[in-house]
Amino acid sequence: MTTFWGGRIALALAALAFTGSLAACGGAPSGSEAGTAEPSASPTAPVTPTPTPTPTPTPLALTCESVVTAESAAGLAAEGYTGLRWGDGPWTIGDQEFADGIACIWSQDHSVGTDNFLWFGWSPADDTRAAAAIASLTADGSYYVDETPDGTYVTLDPSQAVTTDENGYGTTYLFVDGWVAGAFTRAALQTVQVPADWTPAG
Repeated sequence: MTTFWGGRIALALAALAFTGSLAACGGAPSGSEAGTAEPSASPTAPVTPTPTPTPTPTPLALTCESVVTAESAAGLAAEGYTGLRWGDGPWTIGDQEFADGIACIWSQDHSVGTDNFLWFGWSPADDTRAAAAIASLTADGSYYVDETPDGTYVTLDPSQAVTTDENGYGTTYLFVDGWVAGAFTRAALQTVQVPADWTPAG
């Protein structure tokens, strides 16, 4: 016959056996759960921004018509004048070449060699080249300089000029910040214009 205390002992033993079975089933944490750290993410290399390429300036498409005003071009054409680029090489002022510019002879008949022609020119010009051209023109005294609010005029000695305007000025160059214009007389410089598609440097 089972006594009261005997039943209590049997229950206690059964409880211990049940707890032990739970421990056996749960066991120690697996390696993935304890003792093994999750691998850290690899450091990401810094992204270097791709530099934006600097656009290459488009060369000016200068023509004899684009460096004179539209009104002047129309007036010259009405009188039978046409413009042709002057020479095969770059426009030269003194001993300086202005390869980005253009100088044109306007004549009613380009097949005939004559002094009866007009000429106009225009070119971009940085300060260094402009100063060198002025120095070259004035080196022998055949040109003189006239500083004005409009810019620097460099004019051929009237005694050496083939054609002069009503004020006695012959071949003249006008140097302005960033460009230079030239014409057969100082008054004729009013015919020359800065091309519409030109953008000052800087």
